[in-house]
Amino acid sequence: MSAVDPPPPPTAATPPSGRIRELDVVRGAAICGILVVNIQAFAYVMMAYVNPAVQGDLTGLNYVVWMAGQIFVEFKFITLFSLLFGAGLYLLADRWARAGRRPVRAHWRRLFWLGLIGLGHAYLLWFGDILFMYAVCAAVAVLFWKRSTRTLIGIAVVLLVIPTTLISLLALSLPYWPEEVVHEMRTEWHLSPERVQEETEAYRGGWREQQPYRIESALMMHTWAMGTSIFWRTTGVMLLGMALLKLGLPASVASAGGLARRTLFFGLPGLALCAYGAFRNAAEAWDFEYTALQGELWNYWGSLPLALGYFFGLCWLVRSGAAAGLVRVLEAIGRLALTNYLMQSVIFTTVFYGHGFGLFGHVERWQQALMVVVCWGFQGAFSVWWLRRFGQGPVERLWRWLSGGRGGF
Repeated sequence: MSAVDPPPPPTAATPPSGRIRELDVVRGAAICGILVVNIQAFAYVMMAYVNPAVQGDLTGLNYVVWMAGQIFVEFKFITLFSLLFGAGLYLLADRWARAGRRPVRAHWRRLFWLGLIGLGHAYLLWFGDILFMYAVCAAVAVLFWKRSTRTLIGIAVVLLVIPTTLISLLALSLPYWPEEVVHEMRTEWHLSPERVQEETEAYRGGWREQQPYRIESALMMHTWAMGTSIFWRTTGVMLLGMALLKLGLPASVASAGGLARRTLFFGLPGLALCAYGAFRNAAEAWDFEYTALQGELWNYWGSLPLALGYFFGLCWLVRSGAAAGLVRVLEAIGRLALTNYLMQSVIFTTVFYGHGFGLFGHVERWQQALMVVVCWGFQGAFSVWWLRRFGQGPVERLWRWLSGGRGGF
């Protein structure tokens, strides 16, 4: 294999605009899937996102909804989105290089504005923003866009191993930590009912009452979570997305049957790992020493092959011609990915926070799932309607204008 791979072969699904239809469809599915997980962070306190026993009923249908989300959704669709972000970095860099532009500099300009949008989103509306962190990770990942497939995969594996190494070292060293530090970590993980009520009341209040908790949570995401996990994993998965494009995927798979076989090859082992991890965490009652330090590793690694299984499965859906109406809707959602992502935050902070309907902490998990389905329907109809009239999403257009009109994902 050469030090620098040749560009990927064109795909039959690539229209004159230069977009690859399969990637838009997968991106649309990723935006929909991310909401299944994010709605828990809109509706409940932040710690309930990782330890569901902190807030909300976990019996009957609520347990089924939570378990299904953990097995089939958690980490999978954000992994898909990261893969596609990396693929987009490569596609645009290759296009700009052929046009005589300086790809890294052009990307950094775009990512600067994406990061600013993300900071506003995180600190003024919802702490769970991914845009700022994507901008940081992509600014590093794009430096490697010309590297060979083998090099990209090798660097990605190293980056993906780092969070596992850090959490393993923490688990091994825990017996030697001061007891008061361990107690504080355990208390934060299990979160007292008083603290849950305090945070709940704040989010049921006005924007000013919410702000201290929003800032605290966003800072934690941008410091501790970013440094120990998010940066390494997200950057690594972006590099894998570049590698997929350099391998010519999905166009290099000649038949729909080949895509179906890859769906099963990657999806089934990933599904098994994720299911084992989810049920084991539940069996351990989300205990700090197990779930926080060991239990999440099953999902961490299982989500990678399962996300690839979803990728090939969705590409099969496009290639086979099955569910053509659904494919068109997902494609439209994917082409308005940034608009739809931010729209979800506007909708659900309005639904759950005190400056809107104030339902924070009141809505059970099965009811959240119904809200997600309704939002999917609305965003699908909106995206199809908008594209027919304007051709590009409103936030995508703004981002492009701020970046000097240099394309978009």
